[in-house]
Amino acid sequence: MRQKRMDAVEATMRNMQFSQKIKEKSIKAQKRISLAEKPYSRELTELGKKSYFEEYFNGVKLENQILPKVGSFENPRETQSFKNGYLRGSEIVATSEKLNNLNLLPQEYQAAAQKRFTK
Repeated sequence: MRQKRMDAVEATMRNMQFSQKIKEKSIKAQKRISLAEKPYSRELTELGKKSYFEEYFNGVKLENQILPKVGSFENPRETQSFKNGYLRGSEIVATSEKLNNLNLLPQEYQAAAQKRFTK
């Protein structure tokens, strides 16, 4: 009886691990950059970070920001590289605030960060 329970627990654990692996692969596939986007990946990522900084420090919502055309992308907000950069920008701000280290931020946002972080 005890062995059956152990076998059931092991099977459940294997199923959970398998489900987690599938979920991780799905997330990686969603974050994958398209071939058309690859040549402009760095520019789009930097634009995403800058957009986050503008929203966080200057209060300009993402939808209200006027973004330049990058390569053949009329609306860079829709690219995965932009989304990755936007997410990275949020991580940089959170880390900078947590460590109280303004040097992680671009120079142009450090004064605004100091005001915001010391409140």
